[in-house]
Amino acid sequence: MEFIREFGDIFAKVKAGIRLTEEDGFRLIRSKNIRELGAMANFVKRRLHGNKAHFTHSINVNHSNICVLSCKFCAFARTKK
Repeated sequence: MEFIREFGDIFAKVKAGIRLTEEDGFRLIRSKNIRELGAMANFVKRRLHGNKAHFTHSINVNHSNICVLSCKFCAFARTKK
């Protein structure tokens, strides 16, 4: 992937299967370079799983439907009124 410029040294480690350092992780977390981060993540995903897609279903169990946050996306919560 010739467009990996900001993280060329990190991507070399990823391709070689070398464990990243804590500093490497901090650089990746601080970066706003989504294109390169995504390219590296996709490289690792394809190496591990090929062209398969995996999805996670997460269940959030609420103890009641009374909510004090009033989120606009929640269709379950009701106000006390």
